Amino acid sequence: MKSKKLLTIIIAAALLALCALPAAIAAGGDVYYVDEVPIDTPTPTGGSSTGDGGGQQVIDPTANGKYWLTVALWHAGMTQESMGNVAFKGIKALLTTVDGRYTLHVGTQPVEVTGYTTAITEVERSDRTEGITGDIEIVTAGNFTTNTKFDGVAHELSTVRVFGLELENTTREYIFIRFKVPYTPMDAVGASTDGWLDARLRIYWSSIENAPANAVVDPPTSVAKGASSLDSGSGGTSADGAPSYDKSDNTTGIRITAGEGVIPEGAELAVSEITETATDAKSQTAYASAVTALEETAAKFVLYDISITAENAEVQPNGSITLRIPIPAEFDKSKTALYRINDDKTATLIRGNVSGDTYIVTLSHLSLYALAEGLTAVASPADAFTDISGHWAYDYIRYMIERGLIVGVTPTTFEPNTVMTRAMFVTLLGRIAGVDTAANTGTAFDDVGADEYYAPYTVWASKNGIVEGVGDNKFAPDMQITREQMAAMLNNYVEFAKIKLASGSGPAFADAGEISSWASAAVRRMADAGIIAGVGDNKFAPKL
Repeated sequence: MKSKKLLTIIIAAALLALCALPAAIAAGGDVYYVDEVPIDTPTPTGGSSTGDGGGQQVIDPTANGKYWLTVALWHAGMTQESMGNVAFKGIKALLTTVDGRYTLHVGTQPVEVTGYTTAITEVERSDRTEGITGDIEIVTAGNFTTNTKFDGVAHELSTVRVFGLELENTTREYIFIRFKVPYTPMDAVGASTDGWLDARLRIYWSSIENAPANAVVDPPTSVAKGASSLDSGSGGTSADGAPSYDKSDNTTGIRITAGEGVIPEGAELAVSEITETATDAKSQTAYASAVTALEETAAKFVLYDISITAENAEVQPNGSITLRIPIPAEFDKSKTALYRINDDKTATLIRGNVSGDTYIVTLSHLSLYALAEGLTAVASPADAFTDISGHWAYDYIRYMIERGLIVGVTPTTFEPNTVMTRAMFVTLLGRIAGVDTAANTGTAFDDVGADEYYAPYTVWASKNGIVEGVGDNKFAPDMQITREQMAAMLNNYVEFAKIKLASGSGPAFADAGEISSWASAAVRRMADAGIIAGVGDNKFAPKL
């Protein structure tokens, strides 16, 4: 089993990704790092034209024959695609109907996600699988060799190219499955369950098309590239998974998304690119400020004045938004970063993420920003640690370090395989919440000294009902935190922060009877939201 420290890092990364929790850590308090929540993919409108007026031909999948269908891999408990969908994307599934038997063949291909290459090696029924009869069968196998990023070794894999399942009917939209993708932390859940991912196969029945009698699924053997949820930022989503505000500037390609209530309804996005040839005084001053602020930092930059207007007045977001800026083709992406140009002609680095040809960052203030190619590669504070390079959890560790949520044991060592204590975990939650430590002085528990680094966070957590201690007014700060304690604290934090969790139905754990009564509801809620998963063998292991 992975260490408790790494498990907690992954859960915290998942919490940020799934709940869009702000983590204000930069000077000025206006910079937030939040994972992107994929936008709900519209159901394709498939079918063949009738040729008699542009209508859609109605295809009956219960009639004997073969039919192409679009399928996608979705999260087990959230209304969004799984990042593992990159292995399925663009590959048509094939439905064969013979006298009331419906056999679906689904193809996959090798993938590269956050620099790791891998492929699906196993697929099986989930404990919750409904709508299919019998086991999932491997129709076509293949071979793939990974790169060496995971552990410095290239691994030979026997892969699943095509798998088949027999459907009970031609109406069920989601099928629960499990699949395995070794040698990569492809997903927060998979990283904590030895590579196994619980997911749903989504069948888009409206995409159905007739297929020839000799049709077979023959997926590509090339590597499909995708992005981890750690590669991007989010401004929050509505209940159906789509952002409540989504506006783009047609001239620059800049896009802003935000959750419900962050930006007034009907507000307009205004973007002006400011160049050195600007003729108005305001723009000339802004460009000169950018030149001064970046003269020792950047080789080149593009400057934008970005604002939102509502009822003819400029307004600031009421929370975090996601800003996406196209990266110019001539920029070196490894040296690209966003800078806020301040009124005093200084620049503040806004650390974001490069995803494809786009720079993505989440913030809560709009003003003058420069996307710049620096003179050197953008340094990560994670680079200081000598014991995480090449580690399977490197991306997660780096993600948390860059957001100021975790620190090393020494200036150069992180010790990724040590355990997580109760004090560490409540500190992590407090940093996610942006707790003002100066406003939480003293102590809330008899066994927590007021001068301990975690004391302000225990005071905050106690005041807000996130922790109650272990009895006798004691917190047990050095005790290794258990999985059920984590779930309880997370659930209390969600209540405190008024976070609307994604709805779903997580696994029914075989050891549910071992979960303490005070933690049972919290475990259920966190599992249903996809924040916490089991440890394998359909067990939660609450006391570990």
